[in-house]
Amino acid sequence: SGLPEKGSRAWLCDMSGRVLGGEYSLTSANRNEISAEGLASGIYLLRIEGKSSRQILKITVLNR
Repeated sequence: SGLPEKGSRAWLCDMSGRVLGGEYSLTSANRNEISAEGLASGIYLLRIEGKSSRQILKITVLNR
């Protein structure tokens, strides 16, 4: 389905794959929020791992 499983773990990474910050626990399959405070505007990777799936999403952060 493409949606992360409830209880999945996520990490925000720079484009070289270096983890920024800590590990996040996703509490919903539909909507979760991860703070981008302190990040420069740019492209980042969101790595998500669940019991039966893994995803890497490319996200854009726009901080003003």
